[in-house]
Amino acid sequence: MNGKTVPSASINNISARKDLFHFEAGPSLYAGLSDERSPNPLKHIYQMIGEEPEWITYDQWGAFLPEAPEGYQMSIGAENFVKILETYGGKEAVEDWEMLAKSLRPMAGGIKGIPHTALRSDAGIFLTVGAKYPMSFFNVLRYGGAFTESF
Repeated sequence: MNGKTVPSASINNISARKDLFHFEAGPSLYAGLSDERSPNPLKHIYQMIGEEPEWITYDQWGAFLPEAPEGYQMSIGAENFVKILETYGGKEAVEDWEMLAKSLRPMAGGIKGIPHTALRSDAGIFLTVGAKYPMSFFNVLRYGGAFTESF
């Protein structure tokens, strides 16, 4: 989960050492927890045990970056992110972001269409993923090489 190979590893990781902070946003920032068909693995666990909490959603988030040490707060959404990116990174950063997003969009359908809990590392993946989520699985196979390429 979330780039970890140990199932018991934390889904979100925040660690601090002197003046060095490391924040790992985790899947909830990008995948959400409140949507019924969220790709978030934690959401899947709650759905499997049938004890889903009441989700509190938010419409803003903030960050502190080296380019913005005073921090910023913005509404959630791609348009607002692009405004912040242009403010602190310039037009070239926006162009780079849009090029990256364009290359990732076709892959997203496959990735978001397969629950993490269905993944496995043996031939049974063809049953748990291939048979149950054929279009998403095909999409992942189609773009498989792109997942490991530089962009």
